[in-house]
Amino acid sequence: MATTKARITTKARITTYKGNPVLHLPIRDSEKTLCFGLKRAEAIVDNMADIVAFTSSKKPARAKIKKYKGNPIIHLAKEGKPFSFGLKKAETILNHANDVINFAATAR
Repeated sequence: MATTKARITTKARITTYKGNPVLHLPIRDSEKTLCFGLKRAEAIVDNMADIVAFTSSKKPARAKIKKYKGNPIIHLAKEGKPFSFGLKKAETILNHANDVINFAATAR
């Protein structure tokens, strides 16, 4: 199991769920947080260029763009486990990109 000594530089925090590390990123203008574990963090890091393209209204190279309730979402997959998120969460990820990269590095 990976250690959870990631260097977190913002108001993000690391907790554990069932013994696994979870990264919590604060969402702007909300009291909620965006939470995910190491596998999703790795998928986000691997697709960071696609997330940047998604937020700037360009077509991502590898990730798929779909619609959810009429709004665009980006669809990523890591080891056969897909997950999706919209523009606000994509912007949150980009605002905390260094924290996500450092967190994902703990698994490698």
